[in-house]
Amino acid sequence: MKTEARKDSKKIAKKNKKAFWGYGVAGFGDSTYYNIIGSFLLFFLTSVAHVPTVAAGFISSLGSIADGVWSPIMGFISDNSASPGGRRRPYIIRGAVLCLISTALIFITIPGGAVVKCLYYGALVIAFWISFATFFVPYAALGAEIATDYDDRTWIRTLTSFFNSAGSLLSTVLPTSIVALIVARGISRQAAWMCVGIIVGVAAFFTIFIAWKLTDGAELVKQNLKKKKVSVVNVFREYFSLLKLKTIRYLLLGSILSLIAYTMMTTGKMYLFTYNMGYSEAAATLVYFFSSIIWMASAPVIKVISDKLDKRGTFILGCFVTIAAGVVYGLKGMENFIDLMVYILFISMGNCCYWQLFPAMMYDISEVDTYINGTKREGSIMSLQSLAEAFASAFAMFLAGVVLNAGGYDGTAAVQSASAEFSILSLNTFFPAAFYLIGLVCVWKFPLTRERHHMLQAAIAEGVKAEDKDPKYQDLEVLL
Repeated sequence: MKTEARKDSKKIAKKNKKAFWGYGVAGFGDSTYYNIIGSFLLFFLTSVAHVPTVAAGFISSLGSIADGVWSPIMGFISDNSASPGGRRRPYIIRGAVLCLISTALIFITIPGGAVVKCLYYGALVIAFWISFATFFVPYAALGAEIATDYDDRTWIRTLTSFFNSAGSLLSTVLPTSIVALIVARGISRQAAWMCVGIIVGVAAFFTIFIAWKLTDGAELVKQNLKKKKVSVVNVFREYFSLLKLKTIRYLLLGSILSLIAYTMMTTGKMYLFTYNMGYSEAAATLVYFFSSIIWMASAPVIKVISDKLDKRGTFILGCFVTIAAGVVYGLKGMENFIDLMVYILFISMGNCCYWQLFPAMMYDISEVDTYINGTKREGSIMSLQSLAEAFASAFAMFLAGVVLNAGGYDGTAAVQSASAEFSILSLNTFFPAAFYLIGLVCVWKFPLTRERHHMLQAAIAEGVKAEDKDPKYQDLEVLL
């Protein structure tokens, strides 16, 4: 059974080689849009646009809440779309266009008081996250359709993770490089950050456009699709049905907790570099570059480990390394560049494992849904991943603003107090370690392994359903 599944997956992989690579390329744009907001939005609002700290944290959270509201709707629309262009790809390109526009506008510094700024940035942040969900949900669902085997999904996520890291390189290194270069020529930081929004936005859109072209024809065509009306009742009914699945509850909670940890670190990095370490934008560029190179190098390593341990075991291992680094460097502090590099090396393990493996584990739940409910709802399932990102980003950014404010952070001051520096250090160490630890426990209880997934595929191929209670597939009862 297992050997036959592997042979079939190799045929699929060969046939869809262009689509595999095309899907991976879009990971560049996905990561670029996500990280430019996650890494620099709060810093830009507090230190460049001079929005009050707590208000800036609230604005960041507000956009993520909008994403959380729209993602389930987008998943439902995508699963039930009768568009001639497919269920996924038309929304991918439309969302990418809107992301480009909103990213360019967010990093413009406007004049006016706190109320005017809050209204402007609040509206644009909401627009960005709705646009991102419009792109991301169908994009994520498309991956489950292109790659159908357990190990193929690890492979397509490895490709995507590589391009994710390249996008992270662009969205974390290029902004500080552009700012440093433009400011060195006597131009204002405000103008420099406006250029950042435009350049990064265009680069991200270009890669998604390429992927959109390369994945043409790769979607699974649903025959005799009975289109469901988009309504609050139908959307809630769909997600209530999905949340009955034990597997999705464990994975969703683990995803939220892990993303809170990741977002706190990405948000806190620039504060750590600027105030605790005293680095200029140019020096911060070198650190971001090193981080991205580690991420790119980690992708094939994680794939090899995953082939041995499976996705769940590999993620747990990566979490242990990251948690240990957070506790050690939270207690020790970061005194020099070497400390910072070692710390980044170790925390990258958990972060990279999350982005490379969690989406692939979410893909696998689509077969659980088919086995138990007799449906194929990749869009709705993957929108829960987007929902997790939205909720986690909202909570993490709001909590980051509260922690900074409690520590006495002053966005107008070049030098921060000792308590503010400790709050910044905690954002990068203790808080992420705590959230990763709780998330690890959730993933530990996630019951879907490689062997069970191959068994699921065999049961579905034979037309066996969970309600049949077939003794041959007794081991699958743990998924119920």
